[in-house]
Amino acid sequence: MGRMEKPACLNCGKPFTADARNARHQRYWTAAACKAASKWNSQAKWLAKPENQDYHRGPESVVRVKAWRVLLMYPLLLSVLELSTFDPSRKC
Repeated sequence: MGRMEKPACLNCGKPFTADARNARHQRYWTAAACKAASKWNSQAKWLAKPENQDYHRGPESVVRVKAWRVLLMYPLLLSVLELSTFDPSRKC
């Protein structure tokens, strides 16, 4: 077996040693700037799909985001409230 050539990072262009567990599809280096570029490109690719165009729009999204914000602001609510009885549309 010959030596395999190291892939170049799509963000910075530096050759890197890919993690053995996902080397076949790792395209970015593990540096913070390269991870951020990878996430940005992944999100842009996801949002470009037709089925995801309206994911963040509409009344059901408003309810989902409000519930997420409440839980983000008050993380102890997860342990105090049961999610089955939690009504995010109810005003406090």
